[in-house]
Formats: sequence, structure tokens, C-alpha cells
Amino acid sequence: MNPRHTLLLPLALACAQVHASDRLETLVVTASRQPVELRQVAASVSVMEHQAIELRGQANLADVMRAMPSVNVSGGGGAGKTASLRIRGEESFRTLVLIDGIDVSDTSSPQVSPRLEHIASAGIERVEVLRGPQGMMYGADAGGIVNITTRRAHEDGLAADFATEYGRYDSWNNTGNIRGKTGIADFSLTLSDFSTDGYNSRTTDTTLRDRDGYDNTTLHFNGGLQLTDHFRVELSARDVDASARFDGCFNSQTFVTTDNCVSDYVQRIGRLAAVFDNGELRQSLAFQRASSTREDIADGVRGGDNDAVVEELQYQGIARWQQAGDLVYGIDLEEQRYEGGGDPERERDQIGAYIEWQGKVAEQFFYTAGLRHDDNDDFGEYTSYRVSGAHLTPLAGGDVLKLKTSYGTGFRAPSLYEVAYNRGPFASPPASDISLDAEESKGFEAGVEYQWASGAWLDLVYFNQSIDNAIDFDLVGYSGYLQAGGTTRSKGVELNGELPVNRWLSVTGNYTYNDAKTPAGETRLRRPRHLMNLGAVVAPHRDVTLALNLKLVRDAEDQVGSQRVALDDYTNLDATLNWDVNAQLALYVRGENLLGDDYEEVASYRVPGAAFYTGLRLQF
Repeated sequence: MNPRHTLLLPLALACAQVHASDRLETLVVTASRQPVELRQVAASVSVMEHQAIELRGQANLADVMRAMPSVNVSGGGGAGKTASLRIRGEESFRTLVLIDGIDVSDTSSPQVSPRLEHIASAGIERVEVLRGPQGMMYGADAGGIVNITTRRAHEDGLAADFATEYGRYDSWNNTGNIRGKTGIADFSLTLSDFSTDGYNSRTTDTTLRDRDGYDNTTLHFNGGLQLTDHFRVELSARDVDASARFDGCFNSQTFVTTDNCVSDYVQRIGRLAAVFDNGELRQSLAFQRASSTREDIADGVRGGDNDAVVEELQYQGIARWQQAGDLVYGIDLEEQRYEGGGDPERERDQIGAYIEWQGKVAEQFFYTAGLRHDDNDDFGEYTSYRVSGAHLTPLAGGDVLKLKTSYGTGFRAPSLYEVAYNRGPFASPPASDISLDAEESKGFEAGVEYQWASGAWLDLVYFNQSIDNAIDFDLVGYSGYLQAGGTTRSKGVELNGELPVNRWLSVTGNYTYNDAKTPAGETRLRRPRHLMNLGAVVAPHRDVTLALNLKLVRDAEDQVGSQRVALDDYTNLDATLNWDVNAQLALYVRGENLLGDDYEEVASYRVPGAAFYTGLRLQF
């Protein structure tokens, strides 16, 4: 059997799939900030491995993640346009995204959010998604955590893979990864270059009707030196250079809105870490520096750079007691600087400390209890906490029943941009009269998971999370950033599962019911009430694999001015056909939006129509 095929065959689209007998032993890192078997984790974690990402084939990670449980993406007009990834209905700016430990949040953006539209899927080894405000050790971001690991060299010698793809809208995607290991050293380098002519992204552009294209070149490096059996030094670096054409920007010279717009974005990040781990004690010290620059250009008139720099020093320790549990503790010191819009540079420091006990009883009951304390220069001190518990019951025939529950709290300080905008020349009452305060969040979940010895599994989770003093832009009067009085809620039910039917067919599915409300009782914008994915991997021949994903989205609303509008219900079918010609060469054809459904995820912004892409992959 083809080596590539033996990896792809058992995988379904919604997440990385393994047989249930192995699934509980799958190691996840995000929930506990150290590798822990899934059987011990009470929080909801989804995992997607490299083979599943490759099988789906999309160039952008946000598109790949659309099939994961409780993940919805609102795209504003195709590749490179603003893409908001919401986990259980929370905003992107309440979600933390890490790549090889690097926080890739863009502090030059209005609400310090990760730029999902600029994260390529090339070179990614693994994606973990932690749903709900359970990331206490990372700063307790309310919407969850996306933890990405890039390719690694696992054996001595060199390995490489390259891919090229062409498709609709004159889209090209060229990627390559080379990795190696010898002696004490290892490294991995990934380059991706994507370009598309795009299409007229906005329905309101009835005059210019230009094609809104996109270009992205991303370079990512990780490497390390294993200096002793217990001591390692690691370096990660990332460079993103992207440019997107879009519709609907403001010309600062003519004072009119135009559809001849360009957004340029550059992000450069480096992270250096030293890790000592002798099995009983693990200590790590890391320093990260990230710079982001974005600029909008209207009719050739530059709006000026928005520059931001974040520097962060992190210390973490883990003391392990094999029979009882682990004590995890650490300190984070972060400094943010932002300059834009002609305003003087603003800066802010925040220091946070955390401690958590991760305990177990008789290898059947696993629990955590932890505290975090943050001191923010501008908004004072906040204490957050997390408690969780999971209980496993072995059943007859090798089946396993898992009960789990968790509760956590967190906070988010207003960004430097939000504060600056409300104090700047473009703000007006009521926003200019408001002194923004920090958001405070809390979240509860409880679930039951059943694992069949045959390989099937089913997971049912109830979640209820809320945010006090939520901050959003004024979409009616455009006065600036307003703070909602009262509680913003998101609660619902998740149902996720997998059924390996036989050796050539595996079926997965996930469904989320989400009742997301504002303090006034209105439906929160761009949050579908019903979200479902049905995925299948079919392998009719040892060298041929067909991957399918059907996505259904129902009952979402948006707002245009002061008017609420219903967004289209839609059904989206994606399919990828892979043919492994030999151990080194694979050919594939991918179809997206095959049903040709014409819908909007954001009011007045088009989505790509039915499209086909074809490509090849080489590995050595």
C-alpha cells in the first residue's frame, strides 16, 4: 500500500481521526499547557492533524477550520479579506491564536485580533482548538484558543515536500517545506506564495466593478538545539507580507467613500525559548517580539501606517508527581506599543501570574483548579480562575463512558486602538463621552462522551458563556466604540462524532445549536443559530481518496445602519479527489461551493462561487 495512502485513509474531514481505542490516548497540549492524554481533559478540545489538512486542500487555515466543531467563519469578500473566526459565537478578538508558541495577534488592528485571513495552511503539522473561556494560563481569552504546530523533522536526515495549485479567479498557490535533523540540531522552513485576481467582492460596488485580488507571501522557521538530554534551545520566526484589494474605504483627501481600496499588511515575529525538562521538573523561559504594520490606500491616497509592537517575556514551571498530579505555574510580562492615525505612540504593560493543580485519582478521575492574577497599567488588577473535572468509566466490551465539566472566568482590557479612537478626532458622542472598561467573561460546560471499542465515538456538550461590558463598534451612529451595559450571552449544545463504517469509508459529523443574545435580548450579529458539518472520506482504491464535507448554516442576522437584516441560509459542499501516483507524487482536484449556493456571510459581501482547483504534491 502506498505510504501516503496509509496516512490519509483513516482520516475524516472535520478533525484528525483515530480509532476510539487510541483516541483517549491522543496527546493534547492547549488545555493544560503541557502534553496530556485526551482522557484527562475536561475542557472541549478538537484536533486536526497534517494529513487531514492536506486532504482538505484549502490554502487558508480559516477555510480548513470551517469544518471543525462550533467554528464559524464570516468572510468579507473572498481571499485576503477580513475573516472573523468565531468559536461558540465569540469574536476573533476574544480568541488567542498561537503558532509554535508565537502569539500572532495583530495589535495594530482595532481590537487586537489574529488576522486569520493571512494564515496559510502550508507547513502546519497540527491544529488544536480549545473551546470556551478555559485558557486561564494564556490570559483567559473568552472565545477559546487555537494552538498551531508547524512541521517538524522527526528522523535524522533531510525531508521536503512541495506543492503547486491553480484554479478559478486565476489563483496560484505554491508551497514548500524543507526540514532536517542531525545530531543535536533540527529545523523546519516553510514558504508559501499565494495570489489570486479575485472577483468584485461587494454588491454595493456597481460603478467600478473591479476584481478584488490578493497576494500573500509567508515564511516560517522553527528549529532547535538539544544541548543535553534535558536542556533545549528553540527559535521560531515568522514573516507575513500580504496585500488585498477591497471595496468600501474612505478617501481622506476627497472625503468620500470609494471602492478602489488596497490594504497592505506586514507582520514579523520572533520567539526564542530555553527549556529544561528532566521528567520531574520542567522549566521554560521565552522571549517574543512581534511587529505589525497595516495601511489602507484609497484611490492611491495612503492613509498612513498603523504600527504596533508587542514584546513578551514568559516563564513557566511544571512540577510533576506521577501518582498525584502536576503543579503548573508561570509569569507573563507583556508590553504593547501602538502608533497610528497621526496620534502619538501609546504603550501599556501587563503582568500576569498563574498557578494550577492538575490532579488525578486512580486513573479514572481527573481534575484541575487554578488561579490567575493580572495587573494592567490602564485598567488595574483582575483575578480569574478555572476548575474542571473528568471521570472515565470502563464498560463491558472495551467501551468507555466519559463525563466532564468545567467552569472558567477571564477578562479582556480595551485595546490601545479602541481607547485611541474614542479619544481621537473621528469619535463623537456617545462614544467620545465613554471611558472604556475591561470586559469580564465566564463560561460553563458539561458533557458526556461515549467511546465504542469498534472505533465510533459520540460527544454531547452543553455550554453557557457570558461577557459583561462587551465592547463593539457603533454600527448605527459610527461614533466609535461603545460598551454594552449588562450581559452578552452565548449558550447552546454541541454534538460531535465519528463512525468508521469499514476499511474504505469513515463518516464524521458535528452540530452546534447556539443561542447568542445581546443584553437587550437581540440575536448577536453573524452568529448562526444552527451550524452543522457532515464529512466523509471514501477510499475505493488504495491509491484514490475522495474527501467530502457538507456544511449547513441557518438563522443568522447582520446589521446595515440601524436595520437588522436576515443573512441567507446556505448549504456548502466541498470535495477533494486525491490520486497517489507513487510514493513521491500525488495529484488532486478540489471543488468548492459545488452546489453554487449564492449567499452572504456578511451583509453586502459576496462569497466565492463554485470553483475548481487542481494541483500536485511532491515529497522526498
